[in-house]
Amino acid sequence: MHRFSHNQEGQTLVEVIIAVSILLAGIVTSLTLGIVTVRAGQVSQNRTIADNLAREGLELVRTMRDTNWLQDNVWDQGLCASDDTTAIPDFLPDVNAWSLDFSVDDFADANAQVLYREDRENSLRPLDYYMQTAGPRPDGSTPSRFRRLLTISSDDGSCVDADVSYTVKSEVQWDEGGTTHSSIVEERLFDWRT
Repeated sequence: MHRFSHNQEGQTLVEVIIAVSILLAGIVTSLTLGIVTVRAGQVSQNRTIADNLAREGLELVRTMRDTNWLQDNVWDQGLCASDDTTAIPDFLPDVNAWSLDFSVDDFADANAQVLYREDRENSLRPLDYYMQTAGPRPDGSTPSRFRRLLTISSDDGSCVDADVSYTVKSEVQWDEGGTTHSSIVEERLFDWRT
């Protein structure tokens, strides 16, 4: 009777190759999942910032309207500039106030850029914030990835002679992953005191 001897070395090599392949597939899957999770977190963070910047634009226009009422001014004072409907919120750090600058017409304008400022003067409570200005860039601020424009128009599409209401649209754009993203918030503001 002949006994056949089996060569175990070949099977062991095949087993090692299969085990390494399974291990590599697991590692690649884990790394891919980690990268996708980090990227999704960054996209979500940028979307949240853009949404808040767009909302802030509306709040600024609403605050200007309300301030006009409190100071017994015409309700839409400062909300229009002849027939120009596009503006940026202009932060004036010297007086800690906002106004509208109607010299910007599109997102390509440098002043449409939202700035990021790190204020580290108070080490107990550092303050980081986004701002926009038509003037010189304040010390400590850097351009962010976000651009913001406000469009303020009456029913006929112009920015003049709005007796009762304006439509205010705040749009924020940013580039990410080779794509331009946008967050738009729109609201009608009324002169409800008349």
